[in-house]
Amino acid sequence: SLNAAAAYRFGSRGSASVDVNVVGGRDDLDFAEFPATRVELPPYVTVGLAGELSVVRPRGHAPGFAVTGRVENLFDEDYQEVVGFPSRGRAVFVGGRVVFGGR
Repeated sequence: SLNAAAAYRFGSRGSASVDVNVVGGRDDLDFAEFPATRVELPPYVTVGLAGELSVVRPRGHAPGFAVTGRVENLFDEDYQEVVGFPSRGRAVFVGGRVVFGGR
């Protein structure tokens, strides 16, 4: 397997990142019947994106606020890490982060 990631910061306003996960074919055991049979799981590639944008910067004792977002399995790749357990499809997460002290 191979994992590569890159990130970029937009000054103090935000950041973005991308990660790519490449997994080759590999052996597994299928326990659907007895005795278990050896099978090969096909290779797959997944891509993830993440970002954060500062909306309100902290000042003095007042906190700041940043909007966050993440997409896992961007291209909705259909794969199995273990025989009989399909992967979760594309997942989108949106949230926020309260920032204190200028960080």
